[in-house]
Amino acid sequence: MKIKLYEFGPTRSIRVRWTLQELGVDFEPIRVNLLAGEHRRADFLKINPAGKIPVLVDGDLVLTESVAIVLYLAEKYAERGLLPRAVEERARQSLATIRGDRVGTAALAHFASYDALSRRRPTAQRR
Repeated sequence: MKIKLYEFGPTRSIRVRWTLQELGVDFEPIRVNLLAGEHRRADFLKINPAGKIPVLVDGDLVLTESVAIVLYLAEKYAERGLLPRAVEERARQSLATIRGDRVGTAALAHFASYDALSRRRPTAQRR
């Protein structure tokens, strides 16, 4: 049975899609249009009662939260080398992934805002 990824870009589902592609895993992408409210439909809420994406379905396993999904995929396909072999290095990688989810998202938002604001000011006023 093919893995299913319930996704909608640009959300954190991009992180899961990238991981699946990087690992070379064949999967079925299923677009859940948040703007149209598809994440609140009864059929989707049966898969994820929280109504959030991404959702990965692998057989009977249903996983939510992009970091959990990425770590699951990296472990499931360990032979493809996304994670280090040594447990100590994997622990460091997990920590970086978790921190990256919190810090990286905030940093990206900050830089995106800064870039957007800097484009609005005349060149002479930019630092």
